[in-house]
Amino acid sequence: MEKYLRECKDGHADNNFYGPKYYFVMQKNGWLLPRSTWLRVNRSPIPDLAYTVNAEFLLQSQGEGDYNMSCVGAQKGVYDPTVALKKRTWSIKGLNLPK
Repeated sequence: MEKYLRECKDGHADNNFYGPKYYFVMQKNGWLLPRSTWLRVNRSPIPDLAYTVNAEFLLQSQGEGDYNMSCVGAQKGVYDPTVALKKRTWSIKGLNLPK
């Protein structure tokens, strides 16, 4: 998995994960950076959700934002990744991969 993530352009793995399993693998390996790692959860055909990883490794949304109109579906709040990623494809950006 680390090899795959290193090969992704700009460290952005686009819609290649399904469900919460790999989120917790990334957390266990120390690859998630609180306030820097960003997830985009696919809800096609309706707008996607955007979250950042917070200090407790939960998913946090600041709510709808016109800065990225394709992610306007998020409600402001903190979410359990087990629930938020269940049966969803998602992308990730901003990982802390070892050098």
